[in-house]
Amino acid sequence: RRPTAFQLAAIRRLLAVDNGANFSVPGSVKTTIALAYFHILREQEMVSGLLVIGPASCFGPWEQEFEICLGRKPKSVRLAGNSQRRRCEILALSGRNEMLLTTYHSAARDLAELEKLLARRSFLVILDESHYVKRPQGGKLAEAVLSLSRFARRRVIMTGTPMPNGLADLWSQITFLWP
Repeated sequence: RRPTAFQLAAIRRLLAVDNGANFSVPGSVKTTIALAYFHILREQEMVSGLLVIGPASCFGPWEQEFEICLGRKPKSVRLAGNSQRRRCEILALSGRNEMLLTTYHSAARDLAELEKLLARRSFLVILDESHYVKRPQGGKLAEAVLSLSRFARRRVIMTGTPMPNGLADLWSQITFLWP
């Protein structure tokens, strides 16, 4: 898929700031922009994998958009929905996959294993529907992604609802980008 002028501008901004946010409305191709950013980073050998953390409902669209944008099916695996034993096996063999998909809850449960993976391999970590991590203190989901952020090579947050309850909802999201 060829990016539009609007998409190219958004991709250039991500490349200029390394870690970035996209708070565009639904249907504004946030996933396409993120995939183009990933593709460029991978071509430049800045990252070798993509970890998407979001609601399970985003997994299919990420896989579909990957194929539409990059012209082939992704080598992807879904961590969420598997037993803990199986998730550990998947993470141990993660070098075979370019895109890992997991939920916020699974990421919190698999925190130690994901940190080890991110320490071994360069990943772009994307929080899809990043408003899920709005509790700055005492929120297990926010604490997990903030811990993971230290190990990510690059970071992106995406949501159409960045602060549903107020400015404090942005704290965890922005801290994820720049820990």
